Order: sequence, then C-alpha cells, then structure tokens
Amino acid sequence: MTAGVVGAAVEDLALAGCRSLRRRAHPAQPGAGLGNVIELTGDGRAVLAQAEAIGVEVTAALVSTLGPSRTGRLRETLSMATTAPRTTPGSPGA
Repeated sequence: MTAGVVGAAVEDLALAGCRSLRRRAHPAQPGAGLGNVIELTGDGRAVLAQAEAIGVEVTAALVSTLGPSRTGRLRETLSMATTAPRTTPGSPGA
C-alpha cells in the first residue's frame, strides 16, 4: 500500500465522520501542506484500547476452552499461517 492510498483512505474516513485518525505536518516539514503524518486522535486511542482489551478477553476464553495441548497446536498452526509465503489467486503456486 502506498502513502497516497493510505492518505486518501484517511481523507475518506474523515469525510465519513471518522474522528479516530488525523493528519498533521511532520515536524521536519512544517510547510508540507495537508500533512504527511497520520496519527490516532484521543477517540482513536480509546477505540484501540477497547479493541486490545477485547483481544485479551477472546484469547483468554480460547485458552480456557481449548486447554494447554490444543492451545499449543493452535499456536503452531497460526505461526505457520502467518509466516507462509503469501500468494494471490491465479498466481503461480496459488
């Protein structure tokens, strides 16, 4: 994803009323126009904290339900899935 695509996505989100992200100028480039740094707002940090808390709760529930052995197998499977080479449909090896 290019910086232009990310910037356009942030602008679209802002136009749609999203208050979780904002753009600002980089301190080294104060006259750079619209801003080339994207950061979370206070609302965005609150949403992120809530999402992280939900992730902790879901993980605890999974571990509790699966038990140690199946949790270990799940961890191995997820590790393999996240480190496997990525392919797109129609590409060689897909």
